[in-house]
Amino acid sequence: MVTFEPTLRSVKAVLENLKPATAKADIRLAGGAFEALARGDAETHNRLVCECAEALAKECDAIVLSQMSQIRALPFLENLRVPVLTTPALSMEALLEIIKNKK
Repeated sequence: MVTFEPTLRSVKAVLENLKPATAKADIRLAGGAFEALARGDAETHNRLVCECAEALAKECDAIVLSQMSQIRALPFLENLRVPVLTTPALSMEALLEIIKNKK
C-alpha cells in the first residue's frame, strides 16, 4: 500500500523483483491519506490507511505498509486477519542480514 501516488510505480517494481514467481503483488493507493497528513490531519490519514488495509485484507495474504508515514496507523491494524509488514522494519532486517554476512 502507498499513500503518495507517484510511488506506485517504484513500489511495484521493488515488489516484482523481490516476490516469489508464484506470488501476486497488488499495489493499492490509500487515496487522500498523503494529502491529509500534509495538511496536518493525522486522524484522517490513519483512517484512510486503515480503510485501504481492511479492503486489502479481504483479498491478500499479507499487507506491506510501504512508507514511513503509514507506521502511525499500525496500532489500528492489529486485528486484521493477515500480517501487516512495514518496509522500514523489512529494510532494517535486510540491512542487518547484509552486515551479519560480511562479518
